[in-house]
Amino acid sequence: MSLVGAGLVLAAVGLGAAIGLFAVLVHREGGPTLPWGVVLACAASAAGSIGLRALGAGPGVLVGYCAGWCALVLTVLYGRPEGDYLLGGDARGWVFLTVGAGSVVVATILGAGGRTLTAP
Repeated sequence: MSLVGAGLVLAAVGLGAAIGLFAVLVHREGGPTLPWGVVLACAASAAGSIGLRALGAGPGVLVGYCAGWCALVLTVLYGRPEGDYLLGGDARGWVFLTVGAGSVVVATILGAGGRTLTAP
């Protein structure tokens, strides 16, 4: 791997962590009838992988994005020393974890396999 390739992978890890942080912070927004925060968090999480693939990113860059996103989200699952949690154990927290993580992983696997997510 060239120096430029390694830099792209590191940039993708940073992008994944940044989008993961955004998603964690925004997933609680919205009211009980319109939980727009969790929808935005899941859409932004998947859009990172899809956008990188649309720009022609290779498998290493996509896996780097997925690793950055997962590392950030898994880090905040442990909670804070005071006992507070950023991801609740309620429906919104579980929807964010399952749909958000699932969409990131699926978009990364589809993109890393050389497939496109648009019609030819």
